[in-house]
Amino acid sequence: MYSMTIASLPFPIEAYKDEHPAQSGIWGAEVAKAGLLRAVLQHSQCETLYLPCTTQRHLSEAMNRLMAYPNRERVLPVLVADYPHLARHDRMVLFHPGSSGEDGIRDPGLQSLMNMRAFAGSGPRPVVGVTHSISGGPGFWYGFGALLKALRSHDALVCTSHAGRAAVQRLTSTASAGSPPEMLSCRLPVIPLGTDATTYQPGEKTPARTRLGLAQDAVVILYLGRFSAHYKADLFPLVLAFRRLPPRQRAIATLVLAGDDVPHQIAPRLEKFAAELGVGDMVTVMPNPTSDVKRSLYDAADVFVSPTDSVQETFGQTVIEAMACGLPVIASDWDGHRDSVQHGVTGFLVPTQWADCFEHLRHTPFLWEPLELYRRLGQAASVDMRSLTGYLQQLIDNPALRTRMGAQARRRVQQHYDWPVIIRQYEALWLELLDQARDRAVEAPGDDLGFDYLETFRAHPTSLISADMRVKVSTEGADLAQGGLHFLRMTEISEELETCAKILAVCPTGSKMQITELMARVADATPESQHQCFPQIAQLVKYGILELAD
Repeated sequence: MYSMTIASLPFPIEAYKDEHPAQSGIWGAEVAKAGLLRAVLQHSQCETLYLPCTTQRHLSEAMNRLMAYPNRERVLPVLVADYPHLARHDRMVLFHPGSSGEDGIRDPGLQSLMNMRAFAGSGPRPVVGVTHSISGGPGFWYGFGALLKALRSHDALVCTSHAGRAAVQRLTSTASAGSPPEMLSCRLPVIPLGTDATTYQPGEKTPARTRLGLAQDAVVILYLGRFSAHYKADLFPLVLAFRRLPPRQRAIATLVLAGDDVPHQIAPRLEKFAAELGVGDMVTVMPNPTSDVKRSLYDAADVFVSPTDSVQETFGQTVIEAMACGLPVIASDWDGHRDSVQHGVTGFLVPTQWADCFEHLRHTPFLWEPLELYRRLGQAASVDMRSLTGYLQQLIDNPALRTRMGAQARRRVQQHYDWPVIIRQYEALWLELLDQARDRAVEAPGDDLGFDYLETFRAHPTSLISADMRVKVSTEGADLAQGGLHFLRMTEISEELETCAKILAVCPTGSKMQITELMARVADATPESQHQCFPQIAQLVKYGILELAD
């Protein structure tokens, strides 16, 4: 038997979003944290969960927030001053279900739990946290070193994917003056996020499609996630990939784009973009769905697609929800997708590329507003459009393959991602850490204020685009660009259309050109420097207008 101290109660953001769908944004980290804590209350063997509160007001708020959680009688809110006397347990785990990235700046998380450990002053009391987004801002990157100093060998920072773990290792090396990751004191185990395979399971398509106004005989391809090129994925290339389908397949398919659109208001632009490309009647955009509509979307779909290309993403919660609902998944080979999706078994992983065009960002990270930073990083990443379209074709044409992959996807969730399975992994870790008592010192963080984005997140993409590679104008790109690039004015390229036009003018259709040569030719005619030109080349690859040449 053991007890637990938790840092905070996550805000019930999903319930609030249902009440204010067009006013409240939804954050995946908050949803994941609430889901994990709910699973701990439902499936763990923990005796009591203590919740330290700094004031009586905080304590009253915690009692009210607990009403959203099952088995809430297991949680005991206590004033910090009373904590050492009330929480006197020999086997106590201090657990925070998510503190990292920008969230780690707003919510002390692990730092507050280490405060409680020192204040209680009894027993080793392992501290365990969970990473969500780990891109954060410069303050987080260099503050990470201070966190490492206080972590011990019987502490752990759980990573939700292997790509996320690789990024954390590079972050910790940067923050601790280049110390190799293996010299770090705390452990970095990989335990994925989970889902409820009872709540999310295959449903009836007919009533769901009737409710959503979707054709009963269509092959419905669903994207469900945040509408944000900054935090999740640029969805305009997905529409372009759908347009590449042969007319016969487009005629029997419907692409549904659904998700939170409060921060960026992208839905009207997506609808207009699809209409101008001639596929407006085949693309349905559903901004800000409630949780009830979300379930209907999973029920109505035949295929799930997730073209994530943001460093903000480390796992992909909707991917495993879709798999639990028996849907085959086409996902970018990026971050945690390659852990959850088995290529050729539960769906397909689409290769990704990331251009090394961040020289100016490496040396000026503190100058950039975080959203603009994330956007620039994401716009240099591309999901291979030809492969994406090819996998869509396979699943549109082959109902038996969809059924087989969907069944394998649900089986995989039941075996690896259902909450009882995940909590068993956590309990095994907690009990192991409780049996450890060793400490290890951690070196002080360094003072180098640069940050190498590519090196930190290089495990996310399938491969990298280097300046010595060759590109050419694709057949589809030449066709789309005949009348100019005005069709791109509502996309993420809109601010760089002039430079993009110059790049296409220098790179004639049918010829292959090395990226360095292409940049040099553009620079000869204009004042753009290399770091201004390379990102636009990467964007044109992202949108399928340029493609990498063999």
